Amino acid sequence: MSKNFKIKDVISPCGACRQVMAEYEDKQEQAIRVILHSPTDQVLIANTVESLLPFMFKSPLLKQH
Repeated sequence: MSKNFKIKDVISPCGACRQVMAEYEDKQEQAIRVILHSPTDQVLIANTVESLLPFMFKSPLLKQH
């Protein structure tokens, strides 16, 4: 955020960050709840990382081919 540009909406994690969180969630075999908060107090909650990255890469896919 700068004085010339104000962010009002929730900013979600980039694809690479989502993939890292998804791999950790998969490895731990437990859902990670992601809470996103904006400067205007808007809150979005994702109960799993997979809901943020629905077609995420999973290592078992490598074994299929």
